[in-house]
Amino acid sequence: MKVPYQNTGTDNMCGRFCIAASPGEIYERYGVSVPPEYRPSYNLSPGNTILVIIREGETSKSYMYEWGIRTNQPHLIINARIETIQEKFLFRDSFQNHRCLIPASGYYEWKYYM
Repeated sequence: MKVPYQNTGTDNMCGRFCIAASPGEIYERYGVSVPPEYRPSYNLSPGNTILVIIREGETSKSYMYEWGIRTNQPHLIINARIETIQEKFLFRDSFQNHRCLIPASGYYEWKYYM
């Protein structure tokens, strides 16, 4: 049986998140209009298209991007540890030069009970 639980930071990194904000709430909070394809969701997982806010010069803009980094691995890379992010080739340039904001209302990880 799958039962969601709140990730305390000592467990696995988050593999699901939700964003319940309406387009109007996103605009009020971040000052950006959302793309027309944006929809609030309570079950966003790796590979889904998610709302991303990027600073472009003096303004911020929002886009819809796929969550995860595709490599030659069979799964998407979705998390990086802050302790080693500047050492890892896969994350170094993005961390230093391509930061973004991903609005979220909450996050969770599935835990399986037998």
